[in-house]
Amino acid sequence: MSSADFLALSPLVLAAGGSIIVLLVSAFAGKRPAPSFAAALVVLALALAAIGLAWSEAPRAVGSLVKIDGFTLFAQALIFATAFLVALASYRYMAPRSGEESGGDSGGEYYFLLLLASLGASILAAATSFVTLFLGLELLSVSLFSLIAFRREKTIGAQAGFMYLILAGASSAFLLFGMALAFMATGSLKTADLAAALVSGTPDILVLASLGLMTVGIGFKLAAVPFHLWTPEVYDAAPTPVTAFIATVSKGAMAVFLVRFFAPSGLASAGAYPWIFAAVAALSMFAGNLLALRERRIKRILAYSSIAHIGYILIAIIAGPGRAAPTVAFYLVAYFAASLGAFAAISALSQGDAEHDGLDSYRGLASRRPGLAAGLALAMLSLAGLPLTAGFMGKFLIFAAGEGAFLWVLAVLLAVNSTISIYYYLRVVSIMYSPAPEAETAAGEAFGEAAGATSGTPRPRSARAFGPAAAVVIVAAVVVIALGIFPGPLIDLIRSLTSGY
Repeated sequence: MSSADFLALSPLVLAAGGSIIVLLVSAFAGKRPAPSFAAALVVLALALAAIGLAWSEAPRAVGSLVKIDGFTLFAQALIFATAFLVALASYRYMAPRSGEESGGDSGGEYYFLLLLASLGASILAAATSFVTLFLGLELLSVSLFSLIAFRREKTIGAQAGFMYLILAGASSAFLLFGMALAFMATGSLKTADLAAALVSGTPDILVLASLGLMTVGIGFKLAAVPFHLWTPEVYDAAPTPVTAFIATVSKGAMAVFLVRFFAPSGLASAGAYPWIFAAVAALSMFAGNLLALRERRIKRILAYSSIAHIGYILIAIIAGPGRAAPTVAFYLVAYFAASLGAFAAISALSQGDAEHDGLDSYRGLASRRPGLAAGLALAMLSLAGLPLTAGFMGKFLIFAAGEGAFLWVLAVLLAVNSTISIYYYLRVVSIMYSPAPEAETAAGEAFGEAAGATSGTPRPRSARAFGPAAAVVIVAAVVVIALGIFPGPLIDLIRSLTSGY
């Protein structure tokens, strides 16, 4: 490997080496989670700073495995920044679950797994070969089912982790079989060669079969219909910061890979392929939004919401070259910010074993915790796509991309589903700002003390204290407002970075 290759891969190298350091710190930290937490933040900050070093060598293909260009570096910067904020939101949430409940250790393995998952997502975002696709996907998946089941004292988390493990293993089998057929048909493991075979004339039956099998594995990771059934169970059972990571980084990395695979070759707009992806997009939008209408738990609402958002992103991918990458990149920033704000607010409200998840527990929240209520409300408004939020600009860009590619039916379905989603997003906001009975207000004020007593760590004041999760809510709110009012600079930057896609 040349020095230029090493510089281009420096964010990945730092993340890989830093994860080992975090694991070693955890081993010597005893029961203290702070050293592992601080080490993870330093590693993620260094990986984020290394994007500048990699930029000096971009665009650069490292063998036939990865391509480091503006789109890759933008996605990796987004992944590492999001992982940094997830780690911040995790500290106070995960701290009461270390110590005696975790076997007497510091719980620092959590941050090690978070770094490994971020590394896998970053590899996935840069992949140009089925080898790196599988490597990144498996590194991400194995880390995720460990993170989902990290709370070993919770049976429901172990069950969700086991379910994710089985389903991820099955989807990986489909993916590997599809890769084998692609290699048999094209003699290459490059993703571009398979895409070229699919758009040139009449594709071989092996080529079509490989695409169909790989669609199963990719659809599972995206949680697109009909591979979405695991989503509400895993979102509900996993620790809330882990749920935030799954909803953002896990799905976003796969969306970036899809853009890299489909957009340059025009595959998503060739032959019968757009009809297939259009059907998946439409079903994902309707299934996600309609199923969310009946939920009374906020994490399950956001789970179904994420399925609908995948449908929106697929519209941009189908729009083809010149539209897919800039639209998806902006939408991911908007969606990441809103999702992080929502899950960080839930994390800040949840302490000990008391998970602040049921909608009824949010009644009158604005009178008890006005700052967190405002941050959560802003996140919900952005996810709904209301004006003056980043979510509105993201959906507007997807609508414009669909209209520009003459995808009128999908553009109309986007508008219809956005209207449907307003109901359940505003229901959360309405409950938070509705007056609470005196009994509920008293119970809400005692929530932190009761949660501390349940976990064996009395912390009656921490429910109102400003903490890392609250800081994440503020950062997310600033991004949502800034991109809703002044989206131009980011749009111009993304367009300059994604030329060729």
